[in-house]
Amino acid sequence: ELNGAQGKAVDIGGYYRPDAGKLSDAMRPSASFNTILSDFAAH
Repeated sequence: ELNGAQGKAVDIGGYYRPDAGKLSDAMRPSASFNTILSDFAAH
């Protein structure tokens, strides 16, 4: 899942002032990994 997200161009809404939502989605493309991080942060 993580390897599949590598090497693709992503629209983040700008270079100097990117859109926060688009940037967050681009930096965390794996739903499985996001679940693990959320569970870890909750404990």
